[in-house]
This record gives sequence, C-alpha cells and structure tokens, in this order.
Amino acid sequence: MSDPGTGAGPSPAPPSFLPGTLPDRPRKRSRRAVLAAVAILMLLGGFGVLLLDQATARYSQPKSCGSCHEMEAAHTSWQQASHFTNRTGVQVTCVACHLPHKDDRIPYLAAKFWVGGKHLAAHVLGRYDADASKQRVLQTLPSERCVGCHATLTNGPSSAAVGIVHQTSLACTAGRAQACVACHDTLHGPRAAQPTRKTYQAGNNAYCLTCHINFAEEELAAVHVRAGIGCIKCHGTSEEHASDEEHLAAPDILFSKARVNGSCMAPECHPRPGMEAEIGHRPFFAGADPSHPYCTACHGQHPLPQRIRRWDKDSRQLLEVNGQPVSPASAGSSQGADGGTR
Repeated sequence: MSDPGTGAGPSPAPPSFLPGTLPDRPRKRSRRAVLAAVAILMLLGGFGVLLLDQATARYSQPKSCGSCHEMEAAHTSWQQASHFTNRTGVQVTCVACHLPHKDDRIPYLAAKFWVGGKHLAAHVLGRYDADASKQRVLQTLPSERCVGCHATLTNGPSSAAVGIVHQTSLACTAGRAQACVACHDTLHGPRAAQPTRKTYQAGNNAYCLTCHINFAEEELAAVHVRAGIGCIKCHGTSEEHASDEEHLAAPDILFSKARVNGSCMAPECHPRPGMEAEIGHRPFFAGADPSHPYCTACHGQHPLPQRIRRWDKDSRQLLEVNGQPVSPASAGSSQGADGGTR
C-alpha cells in the first residue's frame, strides 16, 4: 500500500526471521562468555588446590600428626618400625599409608580434610578410641596403597614362593582376609624377634646320589641337606631299592600328593601350628589359591626328570617298567607282600 500523502510506493515490511534463522552473533558472544567463565573457574580452582596443598603441607608431617596426645603412642611406635628406619633409607610417613597418593590431588585433599576433621572432633570431644581406630584402618586400608611402594613383591620377587603368596593374596578381592594388612598387622612398633636359627651338621646323601645325581642341586633336596636332613629322613634307608640292580624294588617310603602336607608338617619337621603362625602361609591355609594346595607348589617340585619305573605311591606296588604297564601277577613275582624284593 502506498502513502497517500507522498505518493510513494509500498513501504518495506519489517524484517522477520524464521525459527532457527536468528543472527548468530549474540549466540557466539554468549558461548565465548561461558567458555571464558569456565576457563577462569578452572584456573581459580587449580590455584586454590595449589594453595590448599601448600597450606596443609606442614600438617602432613609425622611431627604434626604426633602433636596431639591421642597420637603420641602411634607416633612413638612408628619410630620403632621398619617404615621409620630400614636398610633402604626411605622413611614412610603417615600420609603415605593413611591417605590417597598425593598425585591424586583432589582425593588426597578431600580425604585429608575429612580425616583431619574427624580427628579434630574426637580430640575436642574426647572420644578418640585407639583400638577402634586401628581396627578401622585394618578393615579399610587398600592393598594397592602398599603395592605402590612394594611393587617388587609381584614384579621381580626375591623368590618364587614370595611371588606366589603375594600374587594369590592380591588376586582375592572378595573380602579382607587376604589384604596386605591382614598378615602385616604390626606395621607400628618393633618387629617380632627373629626365631633363633638352629645349627645343623650337613646331611650326607652320597649313597643316594650315586644314582640320583640330579638331586645334588635340586632346591628341595639341597635346602634339606644344608639343614642336616638327608634323603633317608623322608624315604627311609631303602636298602632293597638301592641294591636292586633291576630297579624293581620301591623305596621304603613314597608320597602321594595327599600325604605331602602331612609329611612336611610332621611334629619333628615343620609343625603345623608354627606354619599357620607365619604370615606368608596364611593365604595357603585359607585355601586362597586352589591351584597351589600342596607345600611343594611353592617350595620345590622334587621331580624325577625321567622315570624308568613307576610305583603306586601308597601300596608301593610296581606299575610300569620303561613306560609299559606291569600286570599284578608279574609285579607280585618281583615283590613280596611286604613290598620287598624276592
């Protein structure tokens, strides 16, 4: 429509925009503002974390932990433990065990303020219970925190037995029975006195090694020889076995797998109560690893590299000769009812 006063043509309509076609300049500005705000907040947060870390550094030292009278006993016992003095010269502080690793800043600071707040409340209210606190730590301290320092227990252990025990324990995640502190529960205070080492006269296996020379350096045999324990302690004198040129007579004593543990833990050898008291054997007696049910799973296999004769471990009955089964009739002609050679 034209303006009658001017005679001009139709006036242009005001601009209109369909949904989704608004100018993007305001949106871009708002997006930049949000990103800038987020960046500022992140910088302020990081700066705040660093400030908190520095501000709490002096309160992360053992001296500070021991400044409260409730912690005096724990601090004194820590100074008597291997985490305070050891051959490596590394001193393990309180926070290294009782808080998350410092590299995880947020969890570390959060745990520090939470634990510190609880201790402060207990101090003010006079409700600190040392025994209950110790039990709480034993029930909650994660094994991963221990392995962070003691990685060689599974990666390059001092012996195969050490590796098996710790790998088995760490693989058990269902409960606390196999946690590090379930065995190593005396991390504060002096270590228990080492048992007095017995002195032995080295055993002599020369008679047996005439044929079984492979056992001269075999781990289980060598360890027992150094302790004065020879072959005859476990297998008897086995004179018939040694004098039988056909090698048909069995040794006086053989061991099936079911008899291994009972023999090792005989009262005169390694009594079971003493074995159960050793922390390294606790996973074994708990049945933590069904694939290692016998003492020899960790402490030497004691096998023959090649068997030319095979006997039943319980009856001593001859079963095979050079890999060929032996019939009961022919075996009976070689051995009497008492197992001796005829």
